Amino acid sequence: MVLTPLELAVLFLIVLALSAAGTGGVRYLAKKAGWMALPRPDRWHKKPTALHGGVGFCPVFLLGALFVLGKRFYASPFDGIYPPVFSAEVRLALAMLLGSLFMFGFGFFDDLKNFRPRVKLTAQIMVASLVIFAGGIFPVTGNKIFDIPFTYFWYIGIINAVNLLDGMDGLASGVAALIMAALVIMAINTNGALADTPVIPLGLIFIASLLGFWLHNRHPAAIFMGDSGSQFIGFVLATLAMPTDLNNFSVPNNDFMLASLLTPAIPITLLAVPIFDTSLVTLSRLIRRQSPSHGGTDHSFYRLIYLGLPETRTVWLFYGLTAVSGMIAITLQEFPRQGLPIFMIFCLFLLFSGIYLEKIEVHDENKGQVKPVLHANNLSGWREVFTVLLDVLLVIICFYSAYLLRNGGVLSPSQEEAVFQALPIVVISSLSVQFLFKTYHYLWRMFSVADLPTFSASAFGSALMSMAMVTLTWRFGEGHSRSAFIIFGVLLLFTQVGARLAFRILDIFFLCKCRNSSASKLTAVLIYGAGKAGKLLFEEILDNPEMKAFYVAGFADDDPDLDRKILCGVTIMPPEAWSSKAWDQPPEIWVSSRSIPNRRIAQFLNQWAGKKPTVKRLCLQINPAALTISSSAPERNTRLGHKDIGVPSLQPQAMKNN
Repeated sequence: MVLTPLELAVLFLIVLALSAAGTGGVRYLAKKAGWMALPRPDRWHKKPTALHGGVGFCPVFLLGALFVLGKRFYASPFDGIYPPVFSAEVRLALAMLLGSLFMFGFGFFDDLKNFRPRVKLTAQIMVASLVIFAGGIFPVTGNKIFDIPFTYFWYIGIINAVNLLDGMDGLASGVAALIMAALVIMAINTNGALADTPVIPLGLIFIASLLGFWLHNRHPAAIFMGDSGSQFIGFVLATLAMPTDLNNFSVPNNDFMLASLLTPAIPITLLAVPIFDTSLVTLSRLIRRQSPSHGGTDHSFYRLIYLGLPETRTVWLFYGLTAVSGMIAITLQEFPRQGLPIFMIFCLFLLFSGIYLEKIEVHDENKGQVKPVLHANNLSGWREVFTVLLDVLLVIICFYSAYLLRNGGVLSPSQEEAVFQALPIVVISSLSVQFLFKTYHYLWRMFSVADLPTFSASAFGSALMSMAMVTLTWRFGEGHSRSAFIIFGVLLLFTQVGARLAFRILDIFFLCKCRNSSASKLTAVLIYGAGKAGKLLFEEILDNPEMKAFYVAGFADDDPDLDRKILCGVTIMPPEAWSSKAWDQPPEIWVSSRSIPNRRIAQFLNQWAGKKPTVKRLCLQINPAALTISSSAPERNTRLGHKDIGVPSLQPQAMKNN
């Protein structure tokens, strides 16, 4: 019997209320019984917090799921209809109920006993085996010899991913609810009815139970779910997101290549956020020669807080990223060919985000100090591999997108065949041109306007070389387009330049965000002179750790044409406008140019009422220095005279009327 929309709505509200009440009751009992999580160096919370929140919402979901499945599969013998006891849907539903009950119970005892990682892994393999025995196999290749190991890997990965994601108030429960919401929408779009497939009612009561817990777990959290909740959530998500009869998962089956790509891509996209965080944590800990199961504050969300984002905004940023991944998964299912470039761009975004966050300094609780996770000396080879792989991905995205743009977003079978025929040749030709122009020799984080000619020649050279090789190989037959290659060159130029500027953009964004959010605690600086030297001084203030106690409030300049213009994101105004502004504390004035005379600075200071600002002037000079070279080799020490280019320095400005 299928539940009506009204019955589903009533059931949703009942489960939500029971979950909220149950979590509140567990919170009360935890305080009475002393089940409290105390602050630790490898945990984020700073005050004792109630534990075992999974006990409040997991049984509620299990009861709701039992009710839904009972209504769906039970039929009265008097009606002459009997439940299909041995159907694949029933077997999978029972496996999901038993497996989720087992993971809830095991997680509860894990919270009490703190099992070793190998014991947890054994339990996860057991519940995965239960689902596989019931017929739940991830159909990646269609060959069970390969699909069964992938299914084990899927369950182990997703259960641990959700467990690792449970490190910040409201994060894991909110992300899981959004993932399930996207999965329910996909099921409704596929089946065209609200409750024709089990994942819809099961997903709705799963969301309701999570929301009831989230009300207590959002910032500031009053209770944590523990392993009883996180491993339970991970198992349910892994089961319902995997293509089975529980969700009637469907991809285009008229194209074997496209179907084989989308079958794993859609579930992975749905769960991209927990997979991304787990991958980042696992790789970084392996590089540091730590166990991935070792606790720590090196997760992606903690790194964003180290960059200066508040905890609440960080959590909502992850909610937004989860919503985006869900929309991309829905797009892949509804419009697979148009969604593939979006999917590849999303993968590229996650890759960039992981590389950028990996360089953020994190706290090492073992040594009690802040240190970078990766160092340049053990990443030089990997950076070269990364840049080549990145360009391969960019070439594929740009080439496919160029044909889509050229043909209005829809490719005919001959055009699609032409794209896939030409793609290997285009990749090889493009990489050859990149090596010819030595684009991999350019420093990513120092990309400048002077590098644009080389990258422009490289991008359009790649398009011309690719077109020439395709012409020689396939004679430019049906489906090929010369104008698409021109579009390909333009897209490749913009994406390569954008990729190399991405780290600098993120650096500036997070550094400015961090300084502006704590501006009340920092010393304000007015940069006098809005020219190239002023821009240089702004970047020095932003990047130099020794200047982290300052933030740039604005630029002062005597040029009337620059009034109210913007430089480096801050306003340029005449000195008189800044001096008449109300300040809690007078800012420091840092003069960026030698061409600004002292008498003009003195006039600027005389306009200030009350306490006068401190004035400093930027000095760029080449100083003679003596270098002493010491060595344990037999050769004697040698003193070499040379010129040392001095770093920008600020010196107090003495006022003279010149």
